[in-house]
Amino acid sequence: MRHFLSLILATLTALSASKANNVALSGEVYQSSTYNPIGIARNAIDGSLEGDFSNGSCTHTNNENNPWWVVDLLAEYDVFWVSITNRKDCCSHRIIGTEIRVGNSIENGGTRNPRCATINFLAPGDTQRFDCEGFRGQFVTVNQPMGGMLTLCEVQVFGQQREVPIEFESDEGEHFQMSGNYTVIYITGQRGIPLVM
Repeated sequence: MRHFLSLILATLTALSASKANNVALSGEVYQSSTYNPIGIARNAIDGSLEGDFSNGSCTHTNNENNPWWVVDLLAEYDVFWVSITNRKDCCSHRIIGTEIRVGNSIENGGTRNPRCATINFLAPGDTQRFDCEGFRGQFVTVNQPMGGMLTLCEVQVFGQQREVPIEFESDEGEHFQMSGNYTVIYITGQRGIPLVM
């Protein structure tokens, strides 16, 4: 019996969590309101951990019910962790009770997306990491459900863009779908056998 040999080599590369980049830096940002011109939403992804509001590197909303800040990552991501830098010159207590949410809805600033974490304490000027392993979404929201003013001096989102699965079919009509961090060598003859390494 004649065997047909075809070789398909697909290398699917992705960053592991340990090598993840801050994907918020290239996102688009919004907040529920802006207290004054130096408290714009973009300040939270300017790459600076500066905690003094007067230096123009922190956000600031008005006093309102459930103020929020959101970054649109422009694609769906597996979010590994989010790091938040608190204000240090005053009002650091405002961060207590703040929630971090990850999901695919922008409705109400993403405040209805699944909650990854609640900030119970963050010292003035400190940066803390909140693990969000298993959370997926295009939007990362920080909101204060207790109301008041929300000030964030940096929000860093570490994650990996969701893979688009590769689909292929064997000579015998079997369908396969693969995505992730591995190499697939697919050899077909009489029977198609995918080898995953």
